[in-house]
Amino acid sequence: MANRTATLYIHYKKPDGTWAYAKPVVKANGRIKPLSVLLEGKEKHHPEARYKVSWYESGRKRFEDVGQDADVAIERRFT
Repeated sequence: MANRTATLYIHYKKPDGTWAYAKPVVKANGRIKPLSVLLEGKEKHHPEARYKVSWYESGRKRFEDVGQDADVAIERRFT
Protein backbone atom coordinates (compact mmCIF):
# COMPACT_ATOMS: atom_id res chain seq x y z
CA MET A 1 0.00 0.00 0.00
CA ALA A 2 1.20 3.53 -0.80
CA ASN A 3 2.30 5.94 1.89
CA ARG A 4 -0.65 8.30 2.48
CA THR A 5 0.99 10.52 5.10
CA ALA A 6 0.78 14.27 4.49
CA THR A 7 2.55 16.96 6.50
CA LEU A 8 1.59 20.60 6.93
CA TYR A 9 4.28 23.27 6.56
CA ILE A 10 4.43 27.06 6.48
CA HIS A 11 6.38 28.59 3.60
CA TYR A 12 7.69 31.91 4.93
CA LYS A 13 10.18 34.62 3.97
CA LYS A 14 13.34 34.81 6.09
CA PRO A 15 14.89 38.19 7.02
CA ASP A 16 17.54 37.74 4.30
CA GLY A 17 14.79 37.56 1.64
CA THR A 18 14.98 33.83 0.93
CA TRP A 19 12.03 31.49 1.44
CA ALA A 20 12.03 28.53 3.84
CA TYR A 21 9.70 25.85 5.22
CA ALA A 22 8.87 25.31 8.88
CA LYS A 23 6.25 23.47 10.86
CA PRO A 24 3.43 25.64 12.19
CA VAL A 25 3.10 26.55 15.89
CA VAL A 26 0.48 24.42 17.66
CA LYS A 27 -1.32 26.04 20.59
CA ALA A 28 -2.04 24.23 23.88
CA ASN A 29 -5.57 23.40 22.71
CA GLY A 30 -4.19 21.59 19.65
CA ARG A 31 -5.14 24.23 17.09
CA ILE A 32 -2.64 25.93 14.78
CA LYS A 33 -1.63 29.50 15.58
CA PRO A 34 -2.26 31.39 12.32
CA LEU A 35 0.84 32.08 10.21
CA SER A 36 3.29 31.57 13.08
CA VAL A 37 6.51 29.56 13.11
CA LEU A 38 8.97 28.66 15.87
CA LEU A 39 12.45 29.98 15.01
CA GLU A 40 15.42 29.84 17.36
CA GLY A 41 13.10 29.12 20.26
CA LYS A 42 10.93 32.18 19.59
CA GLU A 43 7.52 32.33 18.02
CA LYS A 44 7.36 34.65 14.99
CA HIS A 45 4.35 35.78 12.99
CA HIS A 46 4.76 35.91 9.18
CA PRO A 47 1.78 37.60 7.48
CA GLU A 48 3.26 36.86 4.03
CA ALA A 49 3.48 33.12 4.71
CA ARG A 50 1.38 30.42 3.05
CA TYR A 51 0.48 26.91 4.17
CA LYS A 52 1.72 23.98 2.09
CA VAL A 53 0.78 20.30 2.32
CA SER A 54 3.64 17.90 1.58
CA TRP A 55 3.59 14.21 0.63
CA TYR A 56 5.68 11.71 -1.30
CA GLU A 57 4.61 10.54 -4.75
CA SER A 58 6.74 8.09 -6.75
CA GLY A 59 9.66 8.73 -4.40
CA ARG A 60 9.54 12.52 -4.87
CA LYS A 61 8.43 15.06 -2.30
CA ARG A 62 5.46 17.09 -3.55
CA PHE A 63 3.96 20.31 -2.21
CA GLU A 64 0.52 21.82 -2.68
CA ASP A 65 -0.23 25.44 -1.77
CA VAL A 66 -3.39 25.54 0.38
CA GLY A 67 -3.52 29.28 1.15
CA GLN A 68 -3.27 31.34 4.33
CA ASP A 69 -6.23 30.02 6.32
CA ALA A 70 -5.12 27.53 9.00
CA ASP A 71 -8.52 25.77 9.15
CA VAL A 72 -8.60 25.22 5.38
CA ALA A 73 -4.99 23.97 5.46
CA ILE A 74 -5.84 21.36 8.13
CA GLU A 75 -8.89 20.23 6.16
CA ARG A 76 -6.87 19.90 2.93
CA ARG A 77 -4.20 17.88 4.75
CA PHE A 78 -6.73 15.14 5.48
CA THR A 79 -8.34 14.98 2.03
